[in-house]
Amino acid sequence: MDVEELIARHPQVFHTMSATAWPSLQRHGLLSTRQLIDVFGLETRERDRLLSAPRK
Repeated sequence: MDVEELIARHPQVFHTMSATAWPSLQRHGLLSTRQLIDVFGLETRERDRLLSAPRK
């Protein structure tokens, strides 16, 4: 499936999240994992682990 077909089939996309994340989403917006790590100032070891491992 190419991009045009994907858009034609699914013109809207949705992001799901835990309801407890709503205050952070309101405050910071929808951020990438890297941006979240920067916002919350995680240590290098934890940062590297999160950015290099697949997430569910």
